[in-house]
Amino acid sequence: MNEEREAILAGEWIRYFHLYPIHPDAEPFAFVYHIQPGRTGAIFLTSAFPLHSAVVSMLERQFFVVEGVDMAAGEDATRVTTLVKAKAHPALAGAFHALQEIEAFATNAMKQKRAPGTVSVYQAPRNAYSRNGDPFVYLRWFRFSEDRRLSAFLLSNGGVQVFVNNEFELRWFDENHKFLVRCNGVCEMIGDNTFALAPAINHLLYDAF
Repeated sequence: MNEEREAILAGEWIRYFHLYPIHPDAEPFAFVYHIQPGRTGAIFLTSAFPLHSAVVSMLERQFFVVEGVDMAAGEDATRVTTLVKAKAHPALAGAFHALQEIEAFATNAMKQKRAPGTVSVYQAPRNAYSRNGDPFVYLRWFRFSEDRRLSAFLLSNGGVQVFVNNEFELRWFDENHKFLVRCNGVCEMIGDNTFALAPAINHLLYDAF
């Protein structure tokens, strides 16, 4: 159980997310997320990008490409290339430049001490170099409830993460071991039969689409 709680609190989870661009007059073309230090990902929302998503790591000089996500088979088409090759590749250049722009936005926000998006209620301390060389963890899909109180995410490492009205989160790898995580790092196991929001969360995850 201690190892499971350690994975829930200190594992690879979404640290912040937002649509981009965030200007009210602009149509968003990407859903941006940050899971691993030094790596920024984006799921592309328009047909202008011929791929599902990508993750850029400026420190590692790598560009991780998710060409497609197969939810039925559980197998995704992914590959890693260099920044130089991504910039020169006709099918990847647009995504490369988009993520450069997104990285600049996030850097500027942090310099101004502004959160670049909706921030996780609890983040284990990390530094930008702590995951260099590790396998890339990426976002497979995301869903929002109609009132935006619930935001649900499925990660490539099998983790499910649900933001609840920016007050707390649910995180789990096993359907039978769901944890509620609070901002002070306290996590407690919950059950669907006793958790009031369980029906709404299950509807979002399994019935809404």
